Amino acid sequence: MKNIKVSVIVPIYNSEKYIRTCLESLIKQTLKPIEIILVNDGSTDRSIDHIFDLIEKYNFIRLIEIENSGAAEARNKGLALACGNYISFVDSDDFVHSTFLEKLYQEAENKKLDIICGSFEATYKNKVSKKMERNNELLRAGVQEGIVLFKK
Repeated sequence: MKNIKVSVIVPIYNSEKYIRTCLESLIKQTLKPIEIILVNDGSTDRSIDHIFDLIEKYNFIRLIEIENSGAAEARNKGLALACGNYISFVDSDDFVHSTFLEKLYQEAENKKLDIICGSFEATYKNKVSKKMERNNELLRAGVQEGIVLFKK
């Protein structure tokens, strides 16, 4: 793939309950072209079995297998392989709106930003339990949570 706009890195560890929803939400992104780098961090459950058909079907998804090393190391492995102009990390139990990458990408490009942070809602048993709004002013204070897109 040429001129990949965003590389999305997803560390996976024992996420069989959530990983399919996560990956399907990334596949449906309106921004193109993107790449999705899945890093299986030594899962001992059937996480990969639940998404193998999607990995086989879409050529913009790559799967990397590593021994269990933790989420940070999994992200670093994915980062080393990323080809996108921007990088986003999505956890394997997250799912995103179909325009999530497009909105962050357009804002970053239009304003020539190196990093941009979006908002999120935490849900538990289908109920919103926490809603966080983020804007770029908060980046100066240090971002603790939220969806971040940053220039590679």
